Amino acid sequence: MISARAIAVFLFSIGVATGAGFLRAQQKPLRVTARLVQIGVLVQDKHGNSLTGLTKDDFALFDGKKRQNIDFFLVETNVALPVAEPSQPPGTYTNEMEQRNTPSNLTVILLDSFNTGFMDRAFARSQIVKLLLTIQPQDRVALYALGAHLHVLHEFTSDASKLVALLQAYKEETTPDVDKSVSAPTGVFYKGLQQLAEDSGMDENQAFARDHAQATAEALRLIANHVGSLPGRKNLVWVSGNFPFNLDSDNLQRFDGQRLPFASDIELTVRALNNANMALYPVDARGLMDTGPSEEGRVVSKRPDTSIFGTMQILAGRAGGRAYYNTNAIMGSIRQAMDDSRVVYELGFYPSDVTWDGSFHAIHVKVNRPDLRLQAREGYFALPEPNLAPEAWAELIAETARGALEATEIRIRVQVVPADPKDERKLKLSVSLDTQQFDFLQRNGQWNDSVETAVIQLDDRSRILRTSPLVLPLTLDPDTYEQLVKQGLSFIRELQILPGAAELRVIVRDGGNGRIGSVRIPLAAYFSGQSKR
Repeated sequence: MISARAIAVFLFSIGVATGAGFLRAQQKPLRVTARLVQIGVLVQDKHGNSLTGLTKDDFALFDGKKRQNIDFFLVETNVALPVAEPSQPPGTYTNEMEQRNTPSNLTVILLDSFNTGFMDRAFARSQIVKLLLTIQPQDRVALYALGAHLHVLHEFTSDASKLVALLQAYKEETTPDVDKSVSAPTGVFYKGLQQLAEDSGMDENQAFARDHAQATAEALRLIANHVGSLPGRKNLVWVSGNFPFNLDSDNLQRFDGQRLPFASDIELTVRALNNANMALYPVDARGLMDTGPSEEGRVVSKRPDTSIFGTMQILAGRAGGRAYYNTNAIMGSIRQAMDDSRVVYELGFYPSDVTWDGSFHAIHVKVNRPDLRLQAREGYFALPEPNLAPEAWAELIAETARGALEATEIRIRVQVVPADPKDERKLKLSVSLDTQQFDFLQRNGQWNDSVETAVIQLDDRSRILRTSPLVLPLTLDPDTYEQLVKQGLSFIRELQILPGAAELRVIVRDGGNGRIGSVRIPLAAYFSGQSKR
């Protein structure tokens, strides 16, 4: 067995310490030996009112036909509870989202112009403005926009005037294709369609469909990873004119009757939403589609494309939300999605006798009261724990680095100071990680995990200039494991900053569960005029 002293010597030899003291609350050390599946359940009476007062004993939970023990139970409401915000010393950057006076249930509204026609965008925007004017003090709404890039218009707030002003000022990106002005070493998002078609053997229409599906899935994953650290259920209201991927019974997507091999990308998106406890509410921005304009004095049907309705229903069901389509009541749909989460019962169980082969497992929740309506996600993908190849890890680094949102599944704090007074282009980064979010596996009396880190230098157009990776393999005896989980993990990196660098991204991934954390560090405060060419 490796002793605590031996592992400490190893960690310090690469600039790592156990004892970060990372914003540690009074928690018991986390030992993960099985995979918890957590389900948010909404319970309403026949009048649509949220039901309170239920207990764990009122619920029954089934994985397929097999009843499961409810190992985790929690009731959450939209009542805001005050949270003290820790003060940070100068030069400190963290990905912890502000939680002061934040209720458990939050709503992200995503206005998707990337997949929506021009006229439908205007209608959807006007409906969202009307909705924002109805915000109540207990509501917390964040407003994001997806165009050629994912934009954060405002994080969670109950200030309607701010949200309306920002939405009205937002200039929609009308580029019909994804932006190709930003390069990255890998990733479909920034490849041209012709090159993508050549790489995959598809024609350009198929490549266009796949390109949009992967770019959209990437944006949804970024949102899920960004809000995942916030407690409680989150709602993602996705207002779009098209939902460019499908999940059918064999987990493959179809375009023009052909099966295309990128199911895993979508499955991982659903998994990211589930891991973040985020319910998906797709809202069709095209509105009511029953009739169209007159033709020679007679009213004719539009013959709308209704194929996406099934996609919306499947996505909503897999991610615990509800789909809204063929209605002009976009405002009302969003309001209902927000009100759905006034009371949420969180149930969790450890699946037994499950083969983790990627198959979909249906979940059924019952309550021992009559005349009640339940809403919960329909199941989970029994995906094996991620074991990324080097190419996949490079892709994930690029996706996280270029994203507009910081990933928060692993809490990170970075203290930045000049490393050497004689070298003005060198910085020292002291990185502290919250190991409560790590997933250690116990084997033969030892606790094992692998922590993958990377520090990325980007220019002022978010192009990656340099990647500095570091992998920390952890094999710990019980005493060292207890110390690491209680006190956190920290490491130091000294970097030579390139002349064209405008920003750093510190990215951390836990090898045990695939959780991601990232912190953005602007460099203008350290190097005046550094981004000028």
